[in-house]
Amino acid sequence: MAQATIVRGWALVQQGQREAGLTQICQGLAALRATGSETGAYLGLLAAAYGRVGQIEAGLQVAEEALAVGRGNAGLYHLKGVLLLRCSAEHHAEAESCFHQALEITRHQGAKSLELRTAMSLSRL
Repeated sequence: MAQATIVRGWALVQQGQREAGLTQICQGLAALRATGSETGAYLGLLAAAYGRVGQIEAGLQVAEEALAVGRGNAGLYHLKGVLLLRCSAEHHAEAESCFHQALEITRHQGAKSLELRTAMSLSRL
């Protein structure tokens, strides 16, 4: 149920229902944490949702938390790089580092779709 609440919240954010969606994601994460389950990927959804609604700093904080519990998830490194670029031009070097980390992981895992998306982000940088 907690996972469904998170995904529903993410969908609401995508549909433009910012506050309702963020609230749902946070409620779902709280319920998921109460079970002791891994939250890394779902924290990534929250970070992406914050980015979507323009709360870049909040998104970066959550991305950092997600990376701490997500143990090297390529998608999280890519997301952090994207958020850093949206934050300010001062973060280009850190964003580039995130993209390179994501590329290394995707190549090791054979995740071609994410590898291409990350390579595109890196080339735009």
